[in-house]
Amino acid sequence: MKKNSSKKVIVRNVGDVRSTEDVCGMVKKITTAEDLAEASIAVATIKSPTVPHYHERSAEFYYVLKGKGKILTGYQDFEIRKGTIVVIPRRIAHFTIPRETMEVIVFSAIHAWESKDQIVLGERDEDVLFSPFKERMELIDELLARNGLDYHEDGDRDENKEIEQKRRRFISQKKLDSIPIAEFRKMLSVDR
Repeated sequence: MKKNSSKKVIVRNVGDVRSTEDVCGMVKKITTAEDLAEASIAVATIKSPTVPHYHERSAEFYYVLKGKGKILTGYQDFEIRKGTIVVIPRRIAHFTIPRETMEVIVFSAIHAWESKDQIVLGERDEDVLFSPFKERMELIDELLARNGLDYHEDGDRDENKEIEQKRRRFISQKKLDSIPIAEFRKMLSVDR
């Protein structure tokens, strides 16, 4: 694959580009390193959580065209929705969890996107990336249990379904999915 840094103008219609499966969902790679070595652009349709990964040489810029969800990067998670721009520096591990189908323009700069530049995290790396989120979920579960919102192992399906709805309302009302972990620890130590 010869990289091109020419000065030719590239014009493509997104509808003419075939989607391929990628760690970021179904992706239409509008331009690639074959077109221009320094940058590339794609449109990703994200229907399920993406695979945790990072890029060794390229920074990524996301512009959310539709949908909403969360992007997780190490110890930070951000709510994203239509109109949001996300800048991900190179070598920052990240993945997206959509709350509904998302369509995102992905612009790669410094170096055009190439599969060899994309490093998919292994199980050991995922433990490092996910550990803060696992801790958050454990803290949320503890707080929910203290408020009488734990599941009943011997409860019937409808009862647990009702508890799940109450848990979701509680999490939403208290904005528990955006409180820093340190705040959770304080809340739980005060409650003890």
